[in-house]
Amino acid sequence: MPQTVIIYLAMKKLIGFLVVIFLCSSIDGLAQAKTQKVTQKPATGQVKKAAVTPQNVKKEAEKPGQGDKVVPGQKGPDGQAVYEGPKGGQYYINKNGNKTYLKPDDNVVPGKKGPDGQTVYLGPKGGQYYLNKNGDKVYLSPDKK
Repeated sequence: MPQTVIIYLAMKKLIGFLVVIFLCSSIDGLAQAKTQKVTQKPATGQVKKAAVTPQNVKKEAEKPGQGDKVVPGQKGPDGQAVYEGPKGGQYYINKNGNKTYLKPDDNVVPGKKGPDGQTVYLGPKGGQYYLNKNGDKVYLSPDKK
């Protein structure tokens, strides 16, 4: 046999041997890691204390988001200011200090009806609209307001 073939076969055996050693050592390492996890359980009767983290601490009352604007002419159920969020949703700060978002039904313009008696809603930019028979928004012109 030529000498290059002998070197090739020797290298192949060496690489195979190294792969087997690597696999055996990694399996042994996994077994040791599992036994360490099992042996580190606290004894019965011990109470584990929870670490104080920002998630555990009750947060303060929410404030309007930075850049949120007050919606003029809108009030919350108890007369609170109504704010418009970054995505156009409207909310107020309730008595618990949390944001409570208004549903589209809460944006009804009181005392206003569409041409066929439909309910008139206040849009995200202050425009007034009603829903036609197809369910599409039809905005009222400024002079009909």
